[in-house]
Amino acid sequence: MAFTLTTLHTTITTWKKIIQMPILVLTVFFFYATQPSKAAQYEWTVRYAKTNPDGVFRTVIGIVDQDGWHFPGPIINVTEGELVTILVQNGLPTESTSIHWHGQVQYKTPWMDGVQQITQYPIFPTQSFNYTFRASPSGTYWYHSHTGGQYTDGLYGAFIVRDVNDPYRDLPENVIFIQEWYHKTITDSFDIFTPHYPDGGVYHPEIDFVSGLFNGKGR
Repeated sequence: MAFTLTTLHTTITTWKKIIQMPILVLTVFFFYATQPSKAAQYEWTVRYAKTNPDGVFRTVIGIVDQDGWHFPGPIINVTEGELVTILVQNGLPTESTSIHWHGQVQYKTPWMDGVQQITQYPIFPTQSFNYTFRASPSGTYWYHSHTGGQYTDGLYGAFIVRDVNDPYRDLPENVIFIQEWYHKTITDSFDIFTPHYPDGGVYHPEIDFVSGLFNGKGR
């Protein structure tokens, strides 16, 4: 068969396509792999409120978001590996606060663990802190204040991290929180929880709770 200019042109064109194919595939894969992952964003304000969860009025601590006031705090429902961003504004006039994300490993983000005076400064009144981390590992967890005993006053909530490979991850779920409840705030109960010996020592007695709450409600 004679080798013509047409054959040469066809051969060169074919090889150019073959050479360009891996580059095209690599480009598509790189574009896909570098797409930003799904992100969950929240904005909270921590506030006092006067309410009667078991029939007796007292001051509690809750969270305000775009859906209103929550006691306990709103449920966070995310997928493992998802980027979680939670802007926490301290609306408590006389107390600092912080939020600890219980069970989250905080890989490469230890400063987001939310332990006051260890991984972060306190969030002082009127100030805010922007927590940003990857949700991991999957499971059923909770978040709570890591300042004093604020979680006993209601500053806590459910933190659900779904497994991306769980075939049942889209089924509806119900979260039930069971909490011991007192008719005084942790601040008002401080002398009860930490009484002192006459010689200056401190002991921690067992204190009987007054009632129990299920998802912030009792009787």
